[in-house]
Amino acid sequence: MKRFGYILSIGALLLAAAAGCATYVEEGGVKYLALSSDEQRQLVLASRFTLEQRGKQLTVAEREMIANQEPEVTIRYNGDQSGKAVIRWVGKKRSIAMHYEGDLQPESRQRMVYLVVEEPQPDVLDFTGDKPVRRSFTPSERRGQEIIRMQ
Repeated sequence: MKRFGYILSIGALLLAAAAGCATYVEEGGVKYLALSSDEQRQLVLASRFTLEQRGKQLTVAEREMIANQEPEVTIRYNGDQSGKAVIRWVGKKRSIAMHYEGDLQPESRQRMVYLVVEEPQPDVLDFTGDKPVRRSFTPSERRGQEIIRMQ
């Protein structure tokens, strides 16, 4: 019985230590529970797997780039571990991005995922903000608008 008590207390300590390591981000004055670096890595791996399955839409060079290059990961939270994430690989000719909306946890099925392939358009200025911003890529094509849609 004592052994069970020790095991239970060690488990409680480990759980408390894991909970204390949680990362929070602040968006719009509100704190949200963020994805851990491991969960972000799993999201990148899921993106690579999905793009690997869509081989006909990508060139051999693009598939190699996705397999070997680390992507740009941008996440905007609107809830605990939920919001919008963009995982983008920028190549010489095109940019390939996977967009996630909803619950961003890797094991979740409550999100929408789609692929955007962008082609460069030099000297494009974006006047939507306070100052003009030069954009090197603009969305030109939405292939498989909803590759995966889980609700």
